[in-house]
Amino acid sequence: MQKEPSEFTMQNAYSAYAKLRTRRSCRSFTDKPIDDALLQEIILTGLSAPTGGNLQPFSLIVVKDAAKKAVLAEVCGQGFIAKAAANLVFVMDWHKLSAYTRAKKAPFVANRVLNHNIIAYADIICAAQLIEAAATMAGIGVCMVGNIMGSGERVGNLLKLPENTYPILMLSLGYPANITDKRAPKLPADVIVFEEEYPVFDEETLLAAYDKKYSGMIAPLPQDDAKREEMLAALRESYLTTYTAEETDMILSEIEAAGAMNEMQRRFGIHYGAAGMLKKQEAFFSDMARRNIIFGPTAERKE
Repeated sequence: MQKEPSEFTMQNAYSAYAKLRTRRSCRSFTDKPIDDALLQEIILTGLSAPTGGNLQPFSLIVVKDAAKKAVLAEVCGQGFIAKAAANLVFVMDWHKLSAYTRAKKAPFVANRVLNHNIIAYADIICAAQLIEAAATMAGIGVCMVGNIMGSGERVGNLLKLPENTYPILMLSLGYPANITDKRAPKLPADVIVFEEEYPVFDEETLLAAYDKKYSGMIAPLPQDDAKREEMLAALRESYLTTYTAEETDMILSEIEAAGAMNEMQRRFGIHYGAAGMLKKQEAFFSDMARRNIIFGPTAERKE
């Protein structure tokens, strides 16, 4: 018996949903190249993503050259980038629209307006996510790399980026070398998806959900005395952004006594060190401003 078209379509859809729910970040690739025609199809799929006002204020640089991949790996501090079959660098791009509006004798300040830049950032995320989904459906591993931001000058020189552009995000693509890697745990839907309004969470429910996600993640302090003291000093600097000196001393004493820190202490005290992140913010705004992208309140237009 022939199936109804609608039923067939829904079965395909549910199969696709199941496949997409298996996605995970891939940081280990084989040497197998991605067929150019397939890569083009994946990228074209991403270009159909939604974009604010249909402006499409971004460009995508496909990097396969080994020397350039090595530089990108060094800039981002992640070796797997050099092993990827292709790295897709998403660039916030007001260069093209600036030239077009000038030719059409229209006013243009989008590169200096926070609202435009935030929407452009969202456009990039939408396109990148759709590309990741398309690649996942084709059995290709993907890792999103966000720390390409902050390296505007070096990446700009490497990729010959013009003024009014800035590297925002990169996708590293390749066939997975290790498909047995465990998928990072996620919060359950009932802690993220709400009907009609935001609920009032009791602390016990909230803590239980996050404890389950980060279960077993404990970071021991270094055994070496000098390295341990260095880490504790960095922790102290981060804690003082949020806690009083007295509270900081008390928490650090607890960490020293345990000889380890929990995942939140490691993540926001060391990995995304609170003090360092605050310091980086101004440098980041200035880095963008040098390419004439004004994203922060203190950034000034390059003269």
